[in-house]
Amino acid sequence: MRDAGVTGRLPRGTRLIGKYEIVRPIGQGGFGLVYEATHLGLRARVAIKLLHSEVRHHAQTMERFRREAWASAQLTSQHAVRVMDVDVLEDGSPFIVMELLRGRDLEAELSARGRLPIREAVGYVLQAASAIAEAHTLGIIHRDLKPNNLFIVDPSGLPQLKVLDFGLSKIASDLSLTRTTAQIGTPMYMSPEQFRSGKDIDCRSDIWALGVILYRLLALRAPFVGENRTDLMVAISSQSPPELRQLAPNVPPALAAIVMRALSKDRANRFHTVSEMAAVLAPFGPPGAFIAPLARSTPPTHRPSTTLTDSSQDTPQSPTHKSPSRALFWAGAAAAVVALGFGLRGAYVRATDRAAAPLAAPAAQPAVTPVSRAASAPTSAPVISPAAASLTLNQAQPLRATLAPSAVPSAPFARPAVPKRSQAPANTPPAARPAAGKSDLGF
Repeated sequence: MRDAGVTGRLPRGTRLIGKYEIVRPIGQGGFGLVYEATHLGLRARVAIKLLHSEVRHHAQTMERFRREAWASAQLTSQHAVRVMDVDVLEDGSPFIVMELLRGRDLEAELSARGRLPIREAVGYVLQAASAIAEAHTLGIIHRDLKPNNLFIVDPSGLPQLKVLDFGLSKIASDLSLTRTTAQIGTPMYMSPEQFRSGKDIDCRSDIWALGVILYRLLALRAPFVGENRTDLMVAISSQSPPELRQLAPNVPPALAAIVMRALSKDRANRFHTVSEMAAVLAPFGPPGAFIAPLARSTPPTHRPSTTLTDSSQDTPQSPTHKSPSRALFWAGAAAAVVALGFGLRGAYVRATDRAAAPLAAPAAQPAVTPVSRAASAPTSAPVISPAAASLTLNQAQPLRATLAPSAVPSAPFARPAVPKRSQAPANTPPAARPAAGKSDLGF
């Protein structure tokens, strides 16, 4: 069967790139349709998202679609939908293959059940925060968090939430797609700064959206309302939301304060990170609902290319580029080699000196011996042990760095004479003789 393009709803049995077979439509988003399909090679069910035919020819929309695939593929959180493949059809229509989820989104859950219990509502927000916190470590801002994009699955009897649709995400290191006047997101959950500028957005816009979602789950209404988009924008930008406890008196004051802080119009007064917000929410939710992301040293430095073909087109770093950590590694390795060379040379000289001297027990000597240099040497001249006196020139020089400046003679440093050792008596017990090849320094 010939591969089909996206000219409308795809009938059952339609094959995509000879690899996937359409089963049925299961959802519709702002940019495309979602189908249940079968992976013909693996005989496994998957979800496939394709662009609407009327928007897929717009270059900016195509890039946002690719960005969804690229951004989602970076996430490893169990609360982020897993991307399995990305490709294009013969007519240029791109599509993403994701894990197939069974359940319903949080919007449908809210419509069916009404106001949720506090512990459950907070648990859902904490699970969403787990995925968003990891996305933020990668420099990814979701920008369209809402109950429709939070999907509840029930794999083992315990509800689990997954965050969907990173297609509107903003890569913090690349704002080229977003014009200053662009407004992306669902108005009810958009932060005040999103109405002002599409570029003036950071992770605190996602924190605002999580606050709106939790407010609605607890109060069964949004904190800001309006008869139209303009009224809603005015309310979000200039009005204060009703106190949460006025609408939901059973909410603890501490929890209400957390929600209201997330809804601060001045983002400097909000939580600085999602993890910070999750830490104070955790006592009100089920244990283990929030999973902190693994620490990452830096966000990804490569960016997806502007033409979508497959996931292999992500632009890697230039092979000639060397990061600072790599340069430090090679510098350290070179220093280690040089130090090893000097150490081997010193060991060779010591071995030569020991081979030339007869084995004999040293004569009784004081604990320290003055360095014999010249008759005019000052009385405050430093002293070193007999063991240090046997060091070679290259080894003894570092010892001078530890002496007080006033105690170091101005004359060039000369190798001190090694004191003569008396021959041990013939009847010296074996235990009193020094071990062969050993010095006072343990060499």
